[in-house]
Amino acid sequence: MLSIIGNRKIIVSMLTMVFLIVGVQGISYAQAAPPLVIVDPLGVDPASVAPGGSFTLTATVENSGAVQAPGTINEVQFYKSTNNIIFSDDTPVGRVTVGALGAGDESTVSISMPAPSTVGTHYYGASVRAGPNGLIDYSTAVTLTVTNVRPNLTVDIDPYYYYDPTNPYGLYNPVAPGGRFTLNATVRNVGDGPSAETSSLRIEYRAATSSTFSAVTSTSIISIQPLPVPTLPPDATSRHTLTLSAPLTPVLSAPLALGDYYYRVYVVPVNGESNEDDNYSNAVPIRTSSGDLVVDTPTVDKSTLAPGESFTLTATVRNQGFGNSGAATLTYYSSTDSTITTTDTPVGTTDAIGILSGSNTVNQVYPNTSPQTVVLTAPTTPGTYYYGACVSTSLYESNIQNNCSAAVTITVSAPPDLVANLFELRGAATLAPGERFTLDATVTNEGVGQSATTTLRFYESTDRRFRGEDEVGRVSVSALASNISSTESIRL
Repeated sequence: MLSIIGNRKIIVSMLTMVFLIVGVQGISYAQAAPPLVIVDPLGVDPASVAPGGSFTLTATVENSGAVQAPGTINEVQFYKSTNNIIFSDDTPVGRVTVGALGAGDESTVSISMPAPSTVGTHYYGASVRAGPNGLIDYSTAVTLTVTNVRPNLTVDIDPYYYYDPTNPYGLYNPVAPGGRFTLNATVRNVGDGPSAETSSLRIEYRAATSSTFSAVTSTSIISIQPLPVPTLPPDATSRHTLTLSAPLTPVLSAPLALGDYYYRVYVVPVNGESNEDDNYSNAVPIRTSSGDLVVDTPTVDKSTLAPGESFTLTATVRNQGFGNSGAATLTYYSSTDSTITTTDTPVGTTDAIGILSGSNTVNQVYPNTSPQTVVLTAPTTPGTYYYGACVSTSLYESNIQNNCSAAVTITVSAPPDLVANLFELRGAATLAPGERFTLDATVTNEGVGQSATTTLRFYESTDRRFRGEDEVGRVSVSALASNISSTESIRL
């Protein structure tokens, strides 16, 4: 008996439904082979292909019965048809055995083959039988389009920086290890047919010392915008911004030194693509580099000071690395020698120093240096003292052995001791009213240290007490070394 339901055909062999078995125990009934069906629709990949190109048919078989179907006698037969109805008189193109299926179970099988050489629409289908005398179920037909008009997706990446091969460092914008950077990719359909489905991008990278690309891990992909790649007519493009995290481990031998990497993008082929060998982009070089903070030799506003005198120390933090530096702190030190280290005595700390651009960074966003000042007090004991500053290590800094400055020296001198020794009156001791006279005074430095320039004041009083309002004149006294005197005069 033959039944046709829609465009599906089911052949029922009456012999397989029920037959008698005669034995010693009497008569029993054997159950028919469990019905197997093809789950529509079949898969065809790609759905559009060039003449002679390869494609794959996939069929899912389901045991819709109540008992297990043995795996040795269940077969899926694939066909090529001249119309959209699949039947046993169509051209067989392949056969696959299905494994044992329990009640309600499914099994998926596939077969690959070359496409016809004739351009046009071609029909394919499949059938399944549970055993040699079981029910036969035919699938609906699926179509394969054979065409010479097909899409072809390519992808290119804009250079992240301009690389000068004659310069080992080039002109580039380096990225700190683990820092973010952005690639801009352009997907173009260079084929003569539209892409009928969306696609996606896969990002790969390799170290400069390696020839093998690896897929970028999902944790290193901050975002891909937009995603997925839209369907594209011929010669149409779509732009995609890829924000990534740079590798944390540089490839050169120096600790956390410069590291060179290459990134590329792969656009996943769509159905019917004419050429899948050009889906990789150009490789773009990315260099990871961190900052290298140093402290220039400090300066002081006064190099010779009295004990306890205040002075200002200025130190400039500079990033001499190629990449941006992270935040850091500058600490000032007093030392007993000319070598400044973090084991010296701290005498002051600045607020946090912000990001500093690398010395070879193009389009610098941040300053390259950060001048810092601190007001300090000279020691109370005379002598020569050394001062400097050290900057803390910044994140992923390429060299942490050069973070302290050279020393600047100050000299603390012993204090002077100025004494006005004697007044002398020139001329007669007795004067007429209004008559002018000259007073002489000798100033002597009886201390150890040199005195600074000072002022000698003269007073007139009616008693032996001298007050501010008794001042009648003043003269300047030059600096005096220890045990040196100076005689000053005033005409009154």
